[in-house]
Amino acid sequence: MYRNIFNVMCITAIILFTISPARAITYGEPDTENMFSNVGSMIIQLPDGEYMPFCSGTLIDDDIVLTAGHCIQPLINSGITDLWVTFDPVISSESSLIPATYVINSDYSQRQNDPGDIGVLILDSPASNFFPGITPAELPTLELLDELVIQNGLHGTTFICVGYGLQEPSFGGGPPTFGPSGERRFSYSEFRALNKAFIRLSQNPATDDGGTCYGDSGGPIFLDVDGPLILVALTVTGDTMCRATNVDYRTDIESARSFLADFVDLP
Repeated sequence: MYRNIFNVMCITAIILFTISPARAITYGEPDTENMFSNVGSMIIQLPDGEYMPFCSGTLIDDDIVLTAGHCIQPLINSGITDLWVTFDPVISSESSLIPATYVINSDYSQRQNDPGDIGVLILDSPASNFFPGITPAELPTLELLDELVIQNGLHGTTFICVGYGLQEPSFGGGPPTFGPSGERRFSYSEFRALNKAFIRLSQNPATDDGGTCYGDSGGPIFLDVDGPLILVALTVTGDTMCRATNVDYRTDIESARSFLADFVDLP
């Protein structure tokens, strides 16, 4: 059986003891038309035998799913090896689960300049065997975002955040509560800043921006580059109340590409 998504954060703290903040979609909408069919959810099995959605990821080859390194490290620390991926837009007990194994970037650390926060899930069989018609997302060329900054500054550019997990907080009558999820959702965030390893996006609802929140690290950040959507970053962290900044690890930098080159052909 699936663990109730409302209990995800409490269970994670109890089972894994320590974990970096996981992120999900806020101020967005459900992917009811399956536009982002190559975005999936990592499912883990807890010691009591129950299943739980844990992080998100994106199919980048027939059997390779990109996710965040800090989604994998707690599993290694806790000895959790049973792992699956589903690309169902709404997770349920009827979801198709593909067995997978994980590989974390050997350079993953807590360095501020470049934490190497990236990993992959290797599916036991191609995703298309379970989800006909699914196609991998397109990765960026080397330093694509730097080139775009030089060309137009990226100011005012909108990025698309996709993932599964808890929704934006509600306030009033006590501590804030975060809405349920367990379904694939997407939202739009405007560019704020770029540095060596990260891109920072606004997720302030007062400026009509959505973003990410608890429950979905590893999900993709897409950018429309002259037509195709390019997976330019993956969600890693943000502010506590999910109302200011979405901080994402770039996939176009040399360190990320060096890790990914062992698993996929890079553009």
